[in-house]
Amino acid sequence: AIPRVSKDALLGGRVVLFQPAQGYRAAIDPLLLAAAVPAKPGDRVLDVGCGSGAAALALVARVSDARVVGLDAAAELIALAMRSAEASNLAGRVRFVTGDLLDPPAELAPAGFDHVMANPPFVTADHGSPPADAAKRAATVEGRARLEDWLRFALSMVRPGGSVTVIHRFDRRDEVIAGLQ
Repeated sequence: AIPRVSKDALLGGRVVLFQPAQGYRAAIDPLLLAAAVPAKPGDRVLDVGCGSGAAALALVARVSDARVVGLDAAAELIALAMRSAEASNLAGRVRFVTGDLLDPPAELAPAGFDHVMANPPFVTADHGSPPADAAKRAATVEGRARLEDWLRFALSMVRPGGSVTVIHRFDRRDEVIAGLQ
């Protein structure tokens, strides 16, 4: 359970976001991610590693009739994302699922999405000193799933001709480019 939760506003208050008061907190990355996805009304989008739902909610607030499924391994963050969707009056167009991209829930059908978006952890597991906070560490440092696993999963979930949008660090651009080929 998350000890303290804050209630924040995104997009001028169009999105209510409940998120942990400490540890990893949504900043500009999920908003940039949601803005970069070329979704159109009626499109289905998968948000891999959705956390507390900032990118998924920003996308459905921006694109009328888009439908988003958010996937995250942390059940407590999924619960916050669902609470945020309700508070933002967006629950009918977004759904959040607890699961692991290395062993995805059966309801996520390969090639079932028009777009896939992700903000994978930026830091490799063997680099630097990981944050002491477990939630922040999970959001910023690779765990069992490495960047190549995130990209492989994203490609498996997008339909032919769809798009994969990833926010990542410039110093890992070659890995992102190679992983998306």
